[in-house]
Amino acid sequence: MNWNYFIEEETFTTKRLPSPPIDMVKIKDISDISYLKYDIKHYSNNIEESKEIYIDYFNDGILYEVDVESFDLYFDRNKKNFLNEAKGLKKRYCFIEELLNWGDSDFWGCERNLSQWDSIVDINSYCSVSKKTLQVLENLKIVELKKTSDINEMREYLQKSYTVDDLKKIADKYQIELSGVKKNKVDLLIEAIKNGKIKNFSIEMYRPGKNLNIWLQSLQKKYIEEVENVISYFDYPLLYIVEIWKEVENVNFEFKIIQNYAREQQKAYRKKYLNFYQEFKTHTKINTNKFEKKQVAESSISRENNINHSDSRFPSKKRNHVRVIQNIKQNQKTSFDKGLFLIMIIIGILIVSAIVK
Repeated sequence: MNWNYFIEEETFTTKRLPSPPIDMVKIKDISDISYLKYDIKHYSNNIEESKEIYIDYFNDGILYEVDVESFDLYFDRNKKNFLNEAKGLKKRYCFIEELLNWGDSDFWGCERNLSQWDSIVDINSYCSVSKKTLQVLENLKIVELKKTSDINEMREYLQKSYTVDDLKKIADKYQIELSGVKKNKVDLLIEAIKNGKIKNFSIEMYRPGKNLNIWLQSLQKKYIEEVENVISYFDYPLLYIVEIWKEVENVNFEFKIIQNYAREQQKAYRKKYLNFYQEFKTHTKINTNKFEKKQVAESSISRENNINHSDSRFPSKKRNHVRVIQNIKQNQKTSFDKGLFLIMIIIGILIVSAIVK
């Protein structure tokens, strides 16, 4: 942990952890550190005590909150030439998503059998790419182009991928009258193709190429490397790294390679942290009773009153600070009441004695 990041003018400054440069996978510390600021302000006398409070505060790990850029979003940004020759797919991950036909496939983790033509997509799709990019992708065998004149295939894709306006343009070109709902219009065009009114008509489509799986697997591994680069960018706390990998797993739920690696890293870094914390506890005696010995500022009362249900996500030991404060106040009040009572008894005895005399 690089403590110098927190030290400014020989004072411990409580702040979130730094983010990497913009060309790396976006990882941002969005933790709520308001309670940590309070603890360090009221319970720390020096930098070393601030370090102890910081480590103890994040001991459960649940307090770190991390925002992580997912694989598909990093794909779309194409930073550091992430896509290499396929750079024409920048901001076009939807092209890959449509190509894989996510809703109807069992593609999770790039393990799909692509022997069927069930992912053919119209070349004029809303997520289409330039012909130059398609040519590059075809050369890389990421996609295969197909020009079909098969009646059944054309019927399916006219219905699936063409808008009513697209159908009207085809009809106007061949002077075909269309009527009814979209299905009827498609049927009329297909009938015109069959009877020869529309000649030499075909639809150009693309489908997954044989290298698509390998290519996507390599990109997933490349994404993992980029996340590793972010982690090495700064000497981050071990528990923060655990949360990074946990969020990497969460935001990339459809990619098995990334998910499996993220789970392994969570276990590895959690083990490293346990070893670190045991050593830390051995060499640094954290005086948990110091909170009880402090004189409590009036602001502590307002803190206790402002605690709401959201506090449940903080470790109980942090909420215990408030309960300790409350007990101190209660004990002080009880002691004061007892003392006042004894004084009143003594005064009463003196008054009675004076009257008797």
